[in-house]
This record gives sequence, structure tokens and C-alpha cells, in this order.
Amino acid sequence: MTLLVALANSRQAVLVADRRITSAGKVVDDEFNKLCVFCCDDARGAFAFTGIATAGNFSTSEWLWQTLNAAGADHEELIAVLAFLTERADRDINTLPVADRRLSVLFCGYLYHAELPEPACYLMSNFEFEAAGTGKFQVSRLDHGTGQFVHAAGTSTGFERRHRERLEALLSKPLSAPALVRASVLKLQESAGNPDGFGVIGSQCSSAALLAERDTTITTTYHSNFESLVAYGPHVVINRGLIVCSSEIFSCTALAGPEIRKTDPCWCESGMTFGECHLQKFGSYYVRFGTLRTPMYAVAGMEFDPPRRSGRIFWVASGYQ
Repeated sequence: MTLLVALANSRQAVLVADRRITSAGKVVDDEFNKLCVFCCDDARGAFAFTGIATAGNFSTSEWLWQTLNAAGADHEELIAVLAFLTERADRDINTLPVADRRLSVLFCGYLYHAELPEPACYLMSNFEFEAAGTGKFQVSRLDHGTGQFVHAAGTSTGFERRHRERLEALLSKPLSAPALVRASVLKLQESAGNPDGFGVIGSQCSSAALLAERDTTITTTYHSNFESLVAYGPHVVINRGLIVCSSEIFSCTALAGPEIRKTDPCWCESGMTFGECHLQKFGSYYVRFGTLRTPMYAVAGMEFDPPRRSGRIFWVASGYQ
């Protein structure tokens, strides 16, 4: 299991997923991508999953983006895509030769059915609903059209009521998307250190944030608890029109670093506080790529598909490293 945290209001939406996978209580990988940015005719947002990650040569991360991409051949609206995803999950996940096939897939973003964008959160799962004993995947809308929500999926025992209440309070304030992302990441990382999380929630995580307006950028960020020269990106599936995609990473020395306060010891081990050291140099309260403006390199993995029957052309950009 892992932890997903989704929140949205009428202005912006955020989905955060940790990157840890475990087996028999032991950490297998702390940098496994579980996030996929997604756009179709009537929705924008991101998917993330919790539960089974690998089984032999099977990877849920790869399965998710490939299935979402395949859905675009015949389905242009989110509800139809979710139905297709559910059908494929019953076929592909529930037949895996493993004892534990539990899987939940969460969507967080906006619907564009009406004049104003509508925040929405959907959960597809084979174990989190009342009829889970059947082993069949089901889809449910968690926000019920309330216009504002905070939801956690996966090992939510580590995500305490106070974490939820804090994020709900922040949603009621006119905060920027980066501020909501930072708050969500910190709450997930606090949950990772909670004994009730049983050690299966990782502090390394990825986030996707978007404004409600349809033609705005979806921003994804890799959040690390240690200085690193490696950054990880999510998968991306765009099922509407011809899109041009590029990935750029800006940095000087570190591409990623820990969330840090100015009174904490600086992560570069200079012996000074962060406020005395890198805060003075770069003017950031916490280290993240995109803050520093010296280009280092730009990389992207792209796969182009042939036109579908609808005449549209799709692209899929897999995670970069």
C-alpha cells in the first residue's frame, strides 16, 4: 500500500502520491512512479494508484498509462474512460497470479460539462467498497459534487483527522496552488513518519497541480527528502487533439532537495542554517527544481501513436529521469 492525497476547490486541484513500494513489510523501491497526468474532452487532472505495484513482469504504473491511452481510441469523456479502465482492471489485475491483487486508482481534477469547471474526485477499487468481497472493480465519485474536498486513499491510517482538517481549512483560504502543494506534501510526509502508517508510506513523492481554467498548465513536481541530482517525472496521457510536449529541468547543483525551514541546518552541510546559507543565495524557503534558473539539461521520453479512428492524434510522455 501507499498513500494518495487529493484536494480541490473551485480554483485549483492537487494530487500527491508517494513513491514507495513494499513487499512483506520491506521497502522494495522508494522511487516508483504512481502518478499519471490525464486530459480528455471533458476533464483534466491526474490519476494515481495505491495497492499492487508489480507482479513478475507486470507493472501497474505502465499498465495505467497504457490503458488510459488505449481508452482514447473510442472514448472521449471521463466517465467512459473510467468504465473502460474498470473493465480492463477486471481483466488484467484480477487475473494476476498473486495472492494480493488489491488496487485503488484515484482521479483528481476538473470536469467541463457546465459553464464553470467542476472539481471532481473518482475512486476505482476492488477492495474499498461494500461489495469488495466480489473482487470486482467498482467506480465511485467521492466528492458528490460538493465543490470542495480532501480525500486520502491507500494506507490512510497514517493520515490523521488533524491532517485532513488542516488541508480543509487551507482550501477555504485564497492560497496559491504551490502553497497547497507544499501543505499536502508536508502532511503526506508527516503521515509517512506516523507509526500507524506501518512504514509503507514513503516520504519521496510526486505531485500534480492545476488551476480550474481549462487552458492552463498542469504542473508536476518531484519532492525529495534528500539532496539529489536525479529528478523523476510522471506519465502523461492526453486524449484530445494534437499536443506538443517538452520537459525542462532547471538547476545549478541539486535538482531536488528536502522541504526545509530557514532555521533548520542547511542541506549542503555547511554548518549554517538554511536561512544563513542557501536561502541567502537563492531566495527559496525550500529546495525544489524550478526554483534555480541555471539550465542543466532537459530530457523527456516520448511515444507517438498513429491516428485513431476518430482522426485524432495522441501522444504519451512517460516519466523522465
